[in-house]
Formats: sequence, C-alpha cells, structure tokens
Amino acid sequence: MFVAHAITWAAFAPAAVLLLDRFRETDAMESDAADRRLQFGLWAWTWRLAAIAAIYVLIYVVFGALVAWRAPEVRSFYENVRMPGPGLIVLTQVGRGLLWAAIAVPVVAMMRGSRSQVIIATGVLFGVVMSAALLLPNPLLPRDVRMVHLVETVSSDFLFGLITAWILTVRGRAKVSARPRRPPAR
Repeated sequence: MFVAHAITWAAFAPAAVLLLDRFRETDAMESDAADRRLQFGLWAWTWRLAAIAAIYVLIYVVFGALVAWRAPEVRSFYENVRMPGPGLIVLTQVGRGLLWAAIAVPVVAMMRGSRSQVIIATGVLFGVVMSAALLLPNPLLPRDVRMVHLVETVSSDFLFGLITAWILTVRGRAKVSARPRRPPAR
C-alpha cells in the first residue's frame, strides 16, 4: 500500500505542476497575495484547525453512511471485521483530519493563482491522492469493497479538500480603527 501511494504521488505531482502552470512567472500582486495567504494569529489557526477536524469527521460519517454502508458487499465484509468502538473511531478521524490539514497548509501556501484556483486544485489533489491506492489490488479489501470505497473516498475527499482550502484562505474581518481616517490633503 505504501508503494501504491508512492506511485500516486510520483505521477500526480508532475501532472499537477504542468496543469497548474506552477513554473510560470507570477506578477508581483499575485505572488504577494499567495505569500500572505496563511498569515493568521493563534486564535485564527485554532478555530480553522478545529473546524477542519470536525468537518473531516462529519464528512467521514455522512459519506460512510450514504455511500459505503448502502452497498451490500461493504456491509457483508464488515460483518466479519471486529471494529473499534465509536469513540475510538471518532478520535482516529479527528487525528486524520488534523493530519490532512497539516498537509493542506503547505499545499495551499505553495500554490499561486486565485483563491478559487487554489480551492479547486486542493480538492482535486485530495480526491486523487487520498483515494488512488484503492485502484490497486490489496490483501485487505476485496475488489467490490475497494470500488465502493473508491467512489466514497474520491467524492468525500474532494469535498473535504475544497472545504479545507476554503477555510485556510478565508480572511478575517478587517480591523476598524477607532477614528475614521481623513483623506490626505491635496
């Protein structure tokens, strides 16, 4: 499975560079906006990371219930698997959400382009990279179960990538000074 992920990253990274035109020259305004993209205070980082982790758990549960668990082959497979309790599952998914947020931070910071381009590219990146290993046979999951999980994870991880990048690129409210500024004298 490690090799499958390594192959995915090795193939996807150059393709993403070409598709996103990462090597092109950027104008000063675009470069400056990207450089300031992730400059937040402690409180802003705290609420963003907490929101990302909570959203990951929510998406995991919703897509698991609405996509994966509706498939008879998935339900049949997991009937014979000893699952941890709900508390441990949620705690594990919070950790995964924070891990993917940690991966998203440098990805969003490195990308040049408009906010919408960064959001869409992050969604595609997450949808492809987080799910590609399910394309390859593995000893843990039968083919039918892998294919259901592939549909589930491509769609849920794409949505999670979009939301994560959106959260990481939201700017806070502008500070309002106590006194209104006067226009400069001419």
